Amino acid sequence: MTRLFEKTLSGLLVEIDPAQSDDARKNRRVSHMNISIDVLWTADEEAERDAEEAAVKLAEQEAAETKAKADSHRSSGLAKLSAIGLSDAEIAALIGK
Repeated sequence: MTRLFEKTLSGLLVEIDPAQSDDARKNRRVSHMNISIDVLWTADEEAERDAEEAAVKLAEQEAAETKAKADSHRSSGLAKLSAIGLSDAEIAALIGK
């Protein structure tokens, strides 16, 4: 049987009565530990983690958009150089490849 604990505001763990543990878990985030203790997160901890996850996701999206934009600009620039009559060798020499 897995015992359920809830973290108090001071950080102490208080065991939840096993008869009430199923109700206590509803709509709550739970951390699983190797010692088979489930700890319910406080609302502040959940909000902080959600904000961190949102920030990471936003940073990943921004990085992907920046890379896509750079790739697009590079392709456009190479097409323009080809359009003005430069050979592939001349373009490679210009861009350092």
